[in-house]
Amino acid sequence: MGFVINIWPWHGCHEKQSYQESSMFAANYEFAAEVAPLHAKLQEKKGLDCPPILELTSHQGNSKEGRGLTSQPQEQESSKTSSITLQLQPLQSHHPQSLDGVILGADTRATEGPIVADKNCEKIHYMAPNIYCCGAGTAADTEAVNDMVSSQLKLHRYHTSRESRVVTALTLLKSHLFSYQGHVSAALVLGGVDVSGPHLHTIYPHGSTDTLSYATLGSGSLAAMAIFESNYREGLSKDEGIKLVAEAILSGVFNDLGSGSNVDICVITKGHTEYLRNHMSPNPRTYTQKGYSFPKKTEVLLTKIIPLRKMVEVIEGGDAMEA
Repeated sequence: MGFVINIWPWHGCHEKQSYQESSMFAANYEFAAEVAPLHAKLQEKKGLDCPPILELTSHQGNSKEGRGLTSQPQEQESSKTSSITLQLQPLQSHHPQSLDGVILGADTRATEGPIVADKNCEKIHYMAPNIYCCGAGTAADTEAVNDMVSSQLKLHRYHTSRESRVVTALTLLKSHLFSYQGHVSAALVLGGVDVSGPHLHTIYPHGSTDTLSYATLGSGSLAAMAIFESNYREGLSKDEGIKLVAEAILSGVFNDLGSGSNVDICVITKGHTEYLRNHMSPNPRTYTQKGYSFPKKTEVLLTKIIPLRKMVEVIEGGDAMEA
């Protein structure tokens, strides 16, 4: 006789965890004495609107169907040693209004020294359907690095038939930048949501990385960080997060000459990505250019064409010029 123990993780009771794949662990029968009392201890806690996380179902031969337990035929083993199968299964959050995700933001000005080379460029680059990356530094470097890693992630998805993980993109980016010792001028903010939840990382040109709740990079990062330090808090809603990120980008637009024009926002949640191109345009044109007006052209009264042979005297059959 064996035992099948099902444990359901949930949001709000402990640290937020998400399990997409069932993890199987085997242990000796004596482990049941340590796991079984968890059910009684968790039921004693008050104020937790959670389902029973522990269910003990005995089986002999074929397994029996319990709550949340998929019936699976058990293979006949020659050994008489009892075993315990620990299976982690996903459970939807009991608070659907609280949605975890990542919000990225960027301005749209590209400069070439004192010259504004592009007023409406894209600084939020596509990496994977669930991963985007903001770039600061040399535009060619940021685009080339992001395109290279994006293609590698796509090949990895084709090979594994699984969603890309943010840590995979992080490893590829920082390994590439570190190998060039900072000569690739790309400072990146990587954000995405995968099977393990939302992630936000910063990658510096030399290959060092940070994992933070909020981050800023680029020439307007100091002004944007001031907004985050003042107004960021845990548990922001989607609309509050978009408003905070837009306010931080606007702070850079109005206080830094290297930042300007419009505000782009990218909202990444589980299974959905929303790219808000030109979400805000704080600096619209105050005038409309209608072109120049020229005076009426002088009318042409006569056009006469004189062949070139009539203007030059040509001597044919003369003596050769002496040296």
